[in-house]
Parts: sequence; C-alpha cells; structure tokens
Amino acid sequence: MRAPYIGVTGIVTDADVAAVTACVPLVPPSHRLMTGVLASAKTLRGERTLNRRYPLFRDVERLLAALSAAGAWPVVHFNCRRDDLSDLLPLLAESLPSMRGLQLNIARPSIFAVGDLCRARPDVEFILQANRSAAPSGESVTAEHIGGYVAEYGRHEAHALIDLSGGRGESLNVDLAADLLRRVWRDGWLTRPGVAGGFGPDAIPALDALRVALDGSAWPLSSLSFDAESRVRLPCADPIVGEPYQDDLDPERAFRWVALASDAIRAASGAP
Repeated sequence: MRAPYIGVTGIVTDADVAAVTACVPLVPPSHRLMTGVLASAKTLRGERTLNRRYPLFRDVERLLAALSAAGAWPVVHFNCRRDDLSDLLPLLAESLPSMRGLQLNIARPSIFAVGDLCRARPDVEFILQANRSAAPSGESVTAEHIGGYVAEYGRHEAHALIDLSGGRGESLNVDLAADLLRRVWRDGWLTRPGVAGGFGPDAIPALDALRVALDGSAWPLSSLSFDAESRVRLPCADPIVGEPYQDDLDPERAFRWVALASDAIRAASGAP
C-alpha cells in the first residue's frame, strides 16, 4: 500500500488499543493510522524493562493483531545493538506474523539485514529512521547529511522518517525538514518522507510553519507522514523514581493529535 500515515507510537495495553481505535475514523483517505508498538532485544529475550512504553514481548503479537482488526496499520519500532540486528530480525519477523511495518530505531542499521527482512517479509513496509546518526560525530545534522543517509539504503525503505527527537519530545526543526524536502529528496523514489518531533495536540504552530515552508514543493504537507510519541502521553500514576519514560498513552491527547493532523492534511490538500 505504501500510503503515508499519521502515527501514534507507544501502544502497550488493551486500553491503548481501544484509544487508538477511536482515532481510526478521523484519518483522511490519503493516509493511514500508524500504531507503533515498541520492542527491543531485551524484551524479545523475554526480559522486563522499566520503560513504560514497552509491552511484554509475549503481548506484542496480540496487540498487533488487535490493531490490524481495528483498521490501524500495526508497526513495530525495534531497538537493539547494531551488531545483533542480523541475528534478531529473523526471530522478530517469525514471532510477529501480524506485523505490517517495521521501524528500526538504530543508528545506521545493516543494509544487508534490512534487505534480508524485505525479501523474507514482503508484507512488511520498512521505515528508515533518519536520526542524529546521519551526521558525522560532533557535527550538527544538516539536510545534506540526512539526504545522503537515506540514499545509502536505496530502495529498501518504503518510508524515511526525519526524527531527531527519538521519543524525547523535542520539537521538529521545521527549517531543516523543509530544506531537506525542498532540495534533497529526489522525485521518483519509492521512499515516502515523514517527520517526527514534539507532535501532539499542541502542534498547530509547527504544522502551519511546515505547510508554509513547503508551499509549492515536490513534497507538500498533505503528502507527508507524521509520528507522535512523547506528547500524546502523560506521567503514570505509579512512576519508578529515577527512571525515564514513566508515562502512559493519554486517549484524549492521542485523539486530539490525530484530529489535528488530519485537519491539517485536509486543509493543505484542499479537501473538505
């Protein structure tokens, strides 16, 4: 399908599935609701993590199946050491038959491992996360860095997400994203670009700025994908003191984010 998406990442419980199910009808026909479930080498081994955004791995397949049944696009966001990727991706693919998308939150994942996955699971769309690792160590990320990073993966990626926040809630660098989308991305690629960074129910200024910056470009706002994580969550009732990511998906914030992004896409495309 390879259509762009509006994303809500960090699905952990059945209540989260119900919350994003309510968001599915909001999404315009041009897009899908991407629902991200986090997994890692640690959870894949059956170990617990103190990070509240990760479900137990034994629950991931059930969550993905429920999300698919609700009309969402079920995507796994996977994190591991780069050197372990070739060993772990086949196990991940075998364990999760309901997975329909995979984003690797890894600095420079192995091109060979990605290619093997794409051949073994053609039903899974790959999302390349273009993060701070696109730039050489010690340098600030530029549009040229990200464009070159994406180009390394050729046609393995169905989507490329500009994500310098990495789930930390940092706001999107609109100027950098617009610079990349105006000048570097090449027409005709299978890659569909997306952006992430600080999106949530208060994202109107960022979306408006991005729309204006991309006016007349090859990739207008209405053609992009968007992902949200930190700002659709609220602190949990029983946090573990001193540990990061002690939060839960907030149904109201998720609903407002998807409604906001959907309205922005419709307005940018001229749709009613």
